[in-house]
Amino acid sequence: MTRLRSGLAAACLLLLSARAAAAQEGGITGRVIDGVGRGPLAGVQVVAQRGADTTAVARAVTGADGRFALRPLAPGSYVVRTTGQAGRRPGTATVQVAAGATADAGTLELGPVLLEAVQVQATRPPVVHAEDRNVYSVKDMPVAAGAAADVMRTLPELEVELDGSVKMVGNRAVTIYINGRPSPLRAEALNEFIKNMPADRIDRIEVIPNPSVRFEGGDAAIVNIVLRRDVSLGLSGSVALNAASRGGNGLSGQVAYQRGRLTVFGGGSSRLWAFDDRTRELRQNLLSDPITFLDMDRRTDGRSSHASADLTAEWTLGEKETLWASATGYLGGWGDDGVSANRILDAEQQPTRIYERRTDSHSDFLSNDLGFGFRRIVDPQKNELSFEVRRNGSLRDGRGEFEEATSWQSEFSAIPYELRATRTEGDDRTLTAKADYMRPLGASSRIEGGVRASAMSQDNDDRLNVFTDPAAPDPSSTVVNDHTYRERQYSAYANLTHKIGRLSLQGGLRAEATHLRLEGATESEPPLERDYFLLSPSANLSMQVREGVDARVSYSRRTRRPGVWELNPFVQQTDPLNLRYGNPDLQPARTHSFNGDVSWRARITTLRLAPYYRRTEGEVEYVRTADEEGVVTSMPQNLTSAENYGASLNLSVRPGTWGTISASVSGNHDERRAEVLGPGFSRVSTGYGYSANASLQPRKGLSVQASVRGQTPRETLQGRYSSTAWTQLSVRKDLFKGKSSLDVRMTDPLGIHRTTFQSRDRSFSGSGSGRNSWGGRSVAASFTYRFGRPPQRKSTQAEGGAPAGGGPPQ
Repeated sequence: MTRLRSGLAAACLLLLSARAAAAQEGGITGRVIDGVGRGPLAGVQVVAQRGADTTAVARAVTGADGRFALRPLAPGSYVVRTTGQAGRRPGTATVQVAAGATADAGTLELGPVLLEAVQVQATRPPVVHAEDRNVYSVKDMPVAAGAAADVMRTLPELEVELDGSVKMVGNRAVTIYINGRPSPLRAEALNEFIKNMPADRIDRIEVIPNPSVRFEGGDAAIVNIVLRRDVSLGLSGSVALNAASRGGNGLSGQVAYQRGRLTVFGGGSSRLWAFDDRTRELRQNLLSDPITFLDMDRRTDGRSSHASADLTAEWTLGEKETLWASATGYLGGWGDDGVSANRILDAEQQPTRIYERRTDSHSDFLSNDLGFGFRRIVDPQKNELSFEVRRNGSLRDGRGEFEEATSWQSEFSAIPYELRATRTEGDDRTLTAKADYMRPLGASSRIEGGVRASAMSQDNDDRLNVFTDPAAPDPSSTVVNDHTYRERQYSAYANLTHKIGRLSLQGGLRAEATHLRLEGATESEPPLERDYFLLSPSANLSMQVREGVDARVSYSRRTRRPGVWELNPFVQQTDPLNLRYGNPDLQPARTHSFNGDVSWRARITTLRLAPYYRRTEGEVEYVRTADEEGVVTSMPQNLTSAENYGASLNLSVRPGTWGTISASVSGNHDERRAEVLGPGFSRVSTGYGYSANASLQPRKGLSVQASVRGQTPRETLQGRYSSTAWTQLSVRKDLFKGKSSLDVRMTDPLGIHRTTFQSRDRSFSGSGSGRNSWGGRSVAASFTYRFGRPPQRKSTQAEGGAPAGGGPPQ
């Protein structure tokens, strides 16, 4: 009985103590409104934080009237803030809670981030060195005029040819990604896209010299073009008109819409090009006895057109979850009318045959890419989950006529008339499903992994009709190639990152299983079937040596499988003296790649040194050989090995928000061993390059950019290219209080661009030169009009200020 009384007394004492403590606790109430529309906002999360401690001690969600209540709270000072509204400026208030009282936080306004608030960041370094990539923010460039190709030409790591093709310094191939995914476009279509994508649609460009196992693909580096996601409440966007002295007239625009949980953004562009080019080549046949020569002089007038559009919609499910869907379409076409004057010469270079070949050809290309997915981001680049299903396809339709007529011939030969008419139809489809997941392991580690499955099919119908009588209704011969190509690929990867102080270690492994089948390439050969199982490791070590000094070393081993057109032995032959075939005996090329990167930042200056070394076993390269009749055949072959090493040194100076000046030099040593092909094929080449760029903003609303890039002569497996130089000057002026802008770009204003080449082999030698209109002097202008409220830029910055890459649209 005594124990029972003692227990009841203790319980009463605890109850009275709890009531006394509760009497000391208070709370905070308030209201959240839209800072633009001034109306109440429902479903907004509000947290209370204790002083300098960022840990939330109480949470609440606003009701339909925008009101919230945070309880219980001990007496003290609290910071009340809204959270979970990406891309919007949070509402905050400091509130003092007294014992047993409810404090009023007042009205918290949730508004869009103003553009002026973003511009404060313009003093940051022009490039961010992340764990595995270098990130260049296009919006931080005082001039972002022109197209994607114009922006990439200013980056010290990249070389962009005048036709739009991109490669790394050192002649290394790259794979173009758009928003973290491989571009569905290929070859000429991809080059046209890069030349025409408006620069003001790009948020940043990420250069990944040594991709980790997170990325599928071969041994190429990755250039990821991340498009802008500027949105504002309601509707906003821009429209631009483009014109150029040497062709390139077009229209482009972008649009964004945001309301509640829905965000929609996209854009489109169209462009018409007219161009002309001329090539001259004198080729000596060393196998004929006596020696003969072929003198070719070709002139071409061409035209190309393109139209592209993309649209992405996002629906926010909660604070961390988003559903998204995207669609991209590309329509392109190009054609040319050309005439080639050809002369067959004897040993004394006297003509034995003179003839002309006239060409009239065109090709159309249609590509589409559809995708949808889900992502959950708890902590960017630390705890993420994403699913994605994507379908892309393309249609090709090409026709051509290649007419050959002898205008004069020697008394010893009689060459008949010939017309080669071609027709090509192709249908490519790829379906891909993938899932990626990353999460932290303790406070200093992160693991990420993913799986991917894809199925690709290609159906191609090629026809070549040869007419030897201009009056004949039917061809004298017909060659048909109806091939089908099927590929199934399954892959999985795991990547572990661990941080020790300022040191970050990353290592991973990727496994790929691929089955391919090529059928119908030739009538006599059985279907070609291959199975590959590849293991690809990667490692990355990065360290902040001290404040302003960062270092990075990376390694990867990748395998590049031959593509369908490299394997297909049939390719349409439109010129009987220049033939091109695939090689079904090609083997994969395996590359070991090492990259280094050291950067020093001191106030306004950044100095960066980037050495590299690569060795490839079984490198694939097209090899040309000539026979006694002077017919040159080009076919891909596996070399014994290729070794490439070099370094680039870049200096960037940003005195202030008014400009950036940068310069870089690079050196490269390339050794290609080809004993497997016989004597005389191996080559060694050493070359140097340089570039300089000045982006200045002398006063508000006026920007000027000047660029120069050059390359010393370069040896190839079977020839030598001359030195080249390229210059560009751009001026941008804002008009009508920033609502519009006028961009003027001058290409090769000094008229210094020239290209010549020499060919040499044990079977032939030659020399030539080339010139095209898009490489010559030209002037282009673009007028842009913007509408809607000033946009707010949705940040996609990852940990440490390094933008995220890969995965679904950011």
